[in-house]
Amino acid sequence: MEQLVDVFLELEKCPLTKTGSLMASGLVGPFAQSHMFTSPSESIGPFDNLEKLLTSTLKHKIEMIEGGELSTLSVDNHLTHLWMLERIPDLVMHTKDTQFYIKHSDDKGDHILVDEHYNITGIIGWESASAESKPLALGSPCMMWPVGDYYDGSNQLSPEEVEFAQIFQRRGREDMAQMILQGRKCQRFFFSVGSVVSPQREELEALFQGLRKAFEGEYVESYSEWRTAAISQASKDPILEQLLQAERRI
Repeated sequence: MEQLVDVFLELEKCPLTKTGSLMASGLVGPFAQSHMFTSPSESIGPFDNLEKLLTSTLKHKIEMIEGGELSTLSVDNHLTHLWMLERIPDLVMHTKDTQFYIKHSDDKGDHILVDEHYNITGIIGWESASAESKPLALGSPCMMWPVGDYYDGSNQLSPEEVEFAQIFQRRGREDMAQMILQGRKCQRFFFSVGSVVSPQREELEALFQGLRKAFEGEYVESYSEWRTAAISQASKDPILEQLLQAERRI
């Protein structure tokens, strides 16, 4: 973990001015992830600020839901993505960094090579790396998350995440430590924006409740209560009505 802190601090020395996928030319271009493509040959991005990125990504996913391209739990995903779209100003207000940093696309642990003494000898699998906002790129990697609790909607940090933050504190980097200790809000939002829609209702509900708790506090109404209220508030939304009609036919 001490060595991984060294890696993160090294990556911090190389800020980029745009967010997007890295190109062979060394520039930052449009995102290469499949769910970011608006056509077989065009993708969204790059962007020079976080608000543009989140707004464009969420609107694109909403269009995919409305068009039937993402049809699983379409009513729920439509409502939850509209909710996230409304929360962008709140999130951006607490994420003022306009620089972006290289983010490994799959940091669950098997990308790190070590010797028999657990010295890091290499980090592999950078071919899908992208330039992302600092809390996403340099926050706690998912290999440290309490994954089961996370998917159940808990925002409690793992002991490893706390220890990772403490190492930054000992290095005199309280800013990096707080980005980890207070990171669930940004982390959950980016996770929800960047992932494909969940095929399981139970998983979708738990993840969204965890996101809501990160924004609104631990005591939020149940998902079913929220869903009922959200449908009522969006009663004049013609797309929602179409999705509800399709749901009733299932």
